[in-house]
Amino acid sequence: MKIAKYILCLTILFFFAGNSWARHIYGGDFSMSALGNSRYLLTLNLYFDETQVMVDAYDMNIPAKIYRKSDNSYVATFNLPRTSVTSIIYDNLACAELRQLKTSEVRYSNVVILASTIYRDPDGYYVVWERCCRNAAVTNINNPGNVGMAFLLEFPPVVVNNVAFRNSAPDFSLPNGDYICINKPFQFNMSARDADGDELRYSLIDPVAGFTSSGQATIAANIGRFPYPPARWINGFNANAAIKGPKPLSINPKTGIMSVTANETGLYAFAVLIEEYRRGVKIGAVRREFQLPVVDCSKTTPPVQTIFKDENLTLPLKTVEICDGNYADLFVKSSTDWAYQWQKNGENIPDATSNVYRANQSGDYQVVVSFTRTCANDTVSQITKVTKGKTPNAKLVPTDTLKVCEGDSATLIATTSTAFKYEWNFNETPINHTVNILKVKLTGNYEVVVRQGGINCPARDTIYFATVPLPKAILTASKNMFCPEDSLKLKTVLKSDEKAEWRKNNVVFDYTDSVYFAKESGTYRVRIYNGKCSALSDSVKIQTFSVPKINLDTLSEVCYDVNLVVPLVVSPTGGTFSGKGLTANNTLSVKTLGVGTNKIQYKLPTKDGCNIIAIQKVVVKPSPVVKLPTQIAVPRGESVEIKPKSDSTTYTFSWEPPLYLSDANVQNPSATVPITTDYVLTTTGQNGCVTKAKTRIYVHDGLFFPDVFTPNGDGRNDVWEIKNIEKYPQTEVYIYNRWGELLFYQKGYKQPFDGNYQGKPLAEGIYVFLIDTHIGGESSIIRGQLMIIR
Repeated sequence: MKIAKYILCLTILFFFAGNSWARHIYGGDFSMSALGNSRYLLTLNLYFDETQVMVDAYDMNIPAKIYRKSDNSYVATFNLPRTSVTSIIYDNLACAELRQLKTSEVRYSNVVILASTIYRDPDGYYVVWERCCRNAAVTNINNPGNVGMAFLLEFPPVVVNNVAFRNSAPDFSLPNGDYICINKPFQFNMSARDADGDELRYSLIDPVAGFTSSGQATIAANIGRFPYPPARWINGFNANAAIKGPKPLSINPKTGIMSVTANETGLYAFAVLIEEYRRGVKIGAVRREFQLPVVDCSKTTPPVQTIFKDENLTLPLKTVEICDGNYADLFVKSSTDWAYQWQKNGENIPDATSNVYRANQSGDYQVVVSFTRTCANDTVSQITKVTKGKTPNAKLVPTDTLKVCEGDSATLIATTSTAFKYEWNFNETPINHTVNILKVKLTGNYEVVVRQGGINCPARDTIYFATVPLPKAILTASKNMFCPEDSLKLKTVLKSDEKAEWRKNNVVFDYTDSVYFAKESGTYRVRIYNGKCSALSDSVKIQTFSVPKINLDTLSEVCYDVNLVVPLVVSPTGGTFSGKGLTANNTLSVKTLGVGTNKIQYKLPTKDGCNIIAIQKVVVKPSPVVKLPTQIAVPRGESVEIKPKSDSTTYTFSWEPPLYLSDANVQNPSATVPITTDYVLTTTGQNGCVTKAKTRIYVHDGLFFPDVFTPNGDGRNDVWEIKNIEKYPQTEVYIYNRWGELLFYQKGYKQPFDGNYQGKPLAEGIYVFLIDTHIGGESSIIRGQLMIIR
């Protein structure tokens, strides 16, 4: 009795030290499954001792942080909400209850986006979550009550060499609830599944301590620190001897099955690493931390049970074959002193705790037997292999639920063979039908049973046949006659899962809404679809009123001319025009229209109240833009180059008259004219539009003036003389100093410049002059410099 109390107290000490729920985390692991389109299901599985921590005490959300492995740079934080709590089943219920062992898997998961534009680093990434602290009763970790836990998963980039790289991380199987009896060989399954079929390599590693402490239970800062430091072992323990004994804790590197024979009681922490390889290259890794207690079980052991074929317990059962839909009852000896826990493929089966188990799936079955009222060593029966029996290779076509439209029938076809015999059932009631083809019309479940000589199990296949009600197709019109410029509303009714197919004169046109505004006469119908089923409405015939035809004969293209006015010509008359550029007398001003395309509308009312509308486009094409001075002054006997400015060099140019010109068909000809002559330049654009410009070349006698004069009073060259200036009485003469100050101005130049300013002689030097001769009535300026020498 004292020993039992000691064990119970020791167990309580092991598993319930500390107040924080983190101290009751047995272990945990991450998993990540690829869903497609950059979406992944990220999951953190945590294993809790539930005897002291209620479910409501668990975090509702956990922040999982992702870092880049190459430089520990922070990438993202994903919030993982709590999604499920699952109780873990113990083989030996009596021992579990005596030692108050109750474990749950608490799962946190969420769908996350790993964008291909971000997760491209060839060294990959890792996701981590940290929490402090461990159970202070852990036997093999130094100062466990102040040592945190860090759960990590390493994963590759989602793009490799610019090609999408799809990968799901290994997914650990749910562990059985278990404990280790001292000095008894023990095995524990730590295997995982990989959705991509990658090679998995298992090994034992140091548990990860992380960076949390009793003073800081979680990590708030986004700081990556890969590789994370390990927890410090107590002397004598290490990763390959986390549980000591005649056979220390080890793991099969290929299967993930752990083995140990322990010789010291305690609570032992350990960690399993799964490395993921593809074509010989490591692409990722996942870790699971866990704890197992070693206890001193009673040396009394229940007898090893044998699984039998029937309750007479006379025929031990090694293998059994079951047909699809049937089962095999597995029996062991019954006793109220014994507790039973059936297993399939090494995993505990929920609620399978009697001496009989009904197996309806293939697999390896065995039963663990323990005492109901005493915590002692348990025993495990032999393995009974349950397999599915061979059946004829027969299937039904179609293979899924079959739906047809109301009033239609369907044909079910089973695989054809002369070796087969067929039976049919409708809603579990036999039908008198023995061939492989069955025509059906009634809603319900149909099953075909196919038997073949020499094969014990028949093939069974079922299908559910249902009819889909036809939609209601009703078409209504707001009226039956309408004006040509109007529209008429046609309407049907659509449910949320229906769509419409409209028809005019029995021709389908591209329109799917429930309302259509018809603008043309015709016979309209609509077909309503509900999936593949459809119904066609009655016909609705609509017509337009008969109206006269409008002939609008206005010019459609003109060249831009500020003076051009285009007349509007139309028949029949009596309507009104509208549009840009209209004048009071039904003409168009090209200047107002401007270059571009314009629309002119003509509206004519009819006796039926309709308005007939005709629209004509009027295109105003751009005319060449040419700028030419009205007059060019040239001294007699000299040549001058005529340089008109235009907005393009691709125009055609023609000068009239061609006399005295170097070339009458270029833009800039040279002119040597003996007398004043008027020229007209005709410029034609590529669009055919023409612009005319006129200039006059004014021939005059040239002005002559010296560069230097000497106003020194010697009677020679005392004034600045300008020869021939008398021929141009409107001439204006300006003289400035170097700073732009006006020193002399005179119109007509009857009193020549004498080198004085305000009655005082100007200093020797250079001065600036400007002469505007106003030749031919146009301003003609001559600029230059003169020098005064005293």
